[in-house]
Amino acid sequence: MEAAALGHRWLFATTKSLTLLLGEDTAPGTAVECGFVCATISLGVFGLSVVIGQVTLVASDLDAIGRKKTEQVDAVLLYLRYRGVPGDVSKEIVRFIEYMWNSGQAEHETAGLETLPDSLKLRLDLALKQQLIRKVPLFEDLPPTGVVAVVRALQSLVVIPGEVIVHEGHEGHEMFFIGSGSVRVYKRREDGSDIELAQLHAGSFFGEMALLEAQLRMASIAALTFCDLFVLSASDYEDISQSNSSLRDALHAFARKR
Repeated sequence: MEAAALGHRWLFATTKSLTLLLGEDTAPGTAVECGFVCATISLGVFGLSVVIGQVTLVASDLDAIGRKKTEQVDAVLLYLRYRGVPGDVSKEIVRFIEYMWNSGQAEHETAGLETLPDSLKLRLDLALKQQLIRKVPLFEDLPPTGVVAVVRALQSLVVIPGEVIVHEGHEGHEMFFIGSGSVRVYKRREDGSDIELAQLHAGSFFGEMALLEAQLRMASIAALTFCDLFVLSASDYEDISQSNSSLRDALHAFARKR
């Protein structure tokens, strides 16, 4: 009996404490009522804990997604600044990437430059390559349509230091633009040694004669550093020149001067 009375007092005290925590100043009087109240409150606390845990988990996931989005946008901006892309084009690209993230279409962190729509890709290509093309006397007077045609035809090529890009005596079928890096032009002596003729750097070009006619390369060209090159093949040039007489005339005039 004494143990039962002690248990009843403990249950009553526990119930009273719980009800006071909830802002109630009354407590059940019987042991059954106390047990029911304690069980109900415990279930409520457990349910609330589960809800809070789920909310915390969702918030954590959203925070992780937000960090990934910020990291990707920052990486894209860094690349665009490094390549000298104009501010208006950069803003449009960032707006598109943020839209992809916010709309839930950025799966597996792929909302990068490779997912740009064709119109925005063209603007980026023009921003990256137009200045390079305009530096070449061969293309400086091209109309906008001609520039767009050349930009679309250019293929990217990355070469490592020491890699031979053009081999002396081999038939050439393409022209190269140097986006970044440096190359050396050299010829092979009869004794097997090399003699360096020149060094070319970003903004330079070589191999343009291959666009006019198939002929053997007069010298070899090798990369001095890592190089980002853009390649215009003779077949692509032929297709472009068919609809852009200004390009064909400019190349022939330039070739005669060379």
